[in-house]
Amino acid sequence: MPRFGLGNQLRLILKNVGLFTGASLFSRVLALVLQGTLARLFGAEGLGAYATAVSIATYFTFLVDMGLSPRLVREGAVSPDELEEEFARAFGLKIVAGLAVLPLIATLYLTLPYDQEVRDLTVLVALGQVVMSFSYLFNSVCRAAERLDLEGAATLVHGLVFVGTSLTCLWMELPLISIGFASIAASIAQATLSASMAARFIRLRLDWRPHFGTLRAALPYATTSLTILAFTQIDILILSIIASQKLVGEYTSVSRLLLIAGTMAAIAGSAVLPTASRIYASQDRERFAEIVVGALGFVFLIGGAAATGLFVLADYLIQIVYGQDFASLSSLLQFGAIFMLLKFPVSASSILLTSSGRQSDRARSVIIGLFATVVFVLGLVPLLGLWGAVLAMVLSELATLICMLYHLRDHFRGAILARRFGTALFAVATAMACHVALANQSDTGAMHLFSIAAPLALFAAIVLGLGEVRRTLEFLGVIRA
Repeated sequence: MPRFGLGNQLRLILKNVGLFTGASLFSRVLALVLQGTLARLFGAEGLGAYATAVSIATYFTFLVDMGLSPRLVREGAVSPDELEEEFARAFGLKIVAGLAVLPLIATLYLTLPYDQEVRDLTVLVALGQVVMSFSYLFNSVCRAAERLDLEGAATLVHGLVFVGTSLTCLWMELPLISIGFASIAASIAQATLSASMAARFIRLRLDWRPHFGTLRAALPYATTSLTILAFTQIDILILSIIASQKLVGEYTSVSRLLLIAGTMAAIAGSAVLPTASRIYASQDRERFAEIVVGALGFVFLIGGAAATGLFVLADYLIQIVYGQDFASLSSLLQFGAIFMLLKFPVSASSILLTSSGRQSDRARSVIIGLFATVVFVLGLVPLLGLWGAVLAMVLSELATLICMLYHLRDHFRGAILARRFGTALFAVATAMACHVALANQSDTGAMHLFSIAAPLALFAAIVLGLGEVRRTLEFLGVIRA
């Protein structure tokens, strides 16, 4: 069994964030390459068909996992001696769930109101998601042991196998359905590697007895897992019903860029979760309050930098990833850049709620955000089209952030966070205005480069001058202490 000490926390955090974030982001870049290839080969309609299939199939990850994997991370980090027994119970429950969802997949194939190609692809990707769900349980063992570098390696293998196989199939001019078979192959490869890594820490075994207590304890995590999955896919699912596959593909090209850019926040937060859980369990209330304020202020800063960078590079990103045919969507991506300023604090707040044992509050917040997504998409898309879809994405993230901060209100003073968020928002707005002013006068290559570099430098100067960089360094010092 591994030893879980409280020493070297900063080193562990930096190692986990660096290695795991790097591997996960690289995998998502590979996935973005695949999406760009689909857009170039099949147009917005083909990209929309793929996005629709993924939006449905992803829910099967939840149906098989039922919150068991995220619960295992926290329980294993706090009580490492019970990790092996908790894994055995969860493993047995997941096998039963995996077999139980197979008839549901068959039913969907017969009833989905889509073209044959979309239904075929949905079934294959869903089977891949069922297999991938077992990787999440194996990875939870590594997370509890604070070895997210191992999970990062398994994630990287999945990305390489999936995208590599998919691109090979497309190069051979095979139909879109071939991507579904690539998904299954990649999930098997990831599950195999993840299992071998988890075996380094515990003995992998099954407990077939029905542990209803484990299921009840995992319910808040299951609710959060479902709502997070729904939160990232429900917009695509609704659009596929009320709009054309072309509009779905165009929205996907923008929203997935935003989500991939925001993925860094969720990945970094997941890397900190085991350590944050023990800080909450071992430190006093005042120290944890310092962590809350410092963490949120830090992600306001990072999110603002991400929003600024995405805004100034939007035109180049759209054309590089999806091609010239999607260039007209660059202004839509710029409009959605403010999503970054919200996504980072949402991810940090989620981790802080989980580490303090308030998973149910986190679940409720995400449910409210999910409900807001449905309402905003149905209300705004018929009126504003694509712009309404992106606006709904931003507003639902704002609703989620407000709810999470409300549940964390006992751990900070609102005036402090309002000031720090206002600073980040002011820096972002000023940098964006600078870019717009310079871009309108950019008639040479040098001026184009200046219109990118100057807003980024202006953002850095503002946050440095207003003390945000100093406060961030002080926060890292608190963590190290």
